[in-house]
Formats: sequence, C-alpha cells, structure tokens
Amino acid sequence: MIALAFPTAAGQGGTSLSTNNPPVHEALRLVDAVLLSHGLGPNTNRMDGDVHGFIAGYAKYTADGMRCVTGPDVYLENGRLEVVFTELGNRTGHFTPATQKVFNSVHEELANRFGARNVKVLKPPGG
Repeated sequence: MIALAFPTAAGQGGTSLSTNNPPVHEALRLVDAVLLSHGLGPNTNRMDGDVHGFIAGYAKYTADGMRCVTGPDVYLENGRLEVVFTELGNRTGHFTPATQKVFNSVHEELANRFGARNVKVLKPPGG
C-alpha cells in the first residue's frame, strides 16, 4: 500500500478530509492519471462502494469490455490517501513485474508532488 499523509495546518487539528479538499482532489487526479497511463480505468463492477473510506477501484479491460486484471483500490482514511494494490491468485508475496511498475509509478509521482516524507510504502500485517 502507498499512503499519502496530508499534514494539517496549525489550528486545524481534527479537521476531517474529504475528496473536496484541494490537496486530496489533486492527489486523486494524479493517481487517476498515472493509473490511466498504465491502462487501468475505473472498475465499474465494484460491489463494495459503501466500504468506509472507499473512493475508487481500478481495473484493466480487454477491447470488448471484459475485465482482465483487477487494479488498485483507493481509500481516504485516517488523514491519508491509501492506494492499495492486490493481485488475486498471486501467492508469491511479491508483485508481478507489471504491477510493480505501476506501483513504482504511483509512488514516484506522489513523492515528487507531495514530498517523499509524506508518502510511505506500508505492508499489511504479516506482509
């Protein structure tokens, strides 16, 4: 998972973030642009759009509209934007080269725009 922390300005402690906040909106546009450049578009088949913090899911589709690869999901949780990558059926503990390339691109673009100190790579428990 890539996590982008949004620092709170002095006197704004406890202010909750939403997709309407300019920095959040900018980060979402950046993530969307990077994923689109790698052929991943919005996953319209998502059934858990009401999951707390869920913003968007991405997938890669064939020319006839069939989903061929599930991509990352994006959440806004605990004052940070989280881009969560999973590969169904991959039990190696490592991303495939194609997924690693997308992961690295998202990480690099967020770090370039928002500063490396605000962008962290987090692993799930036991990962």
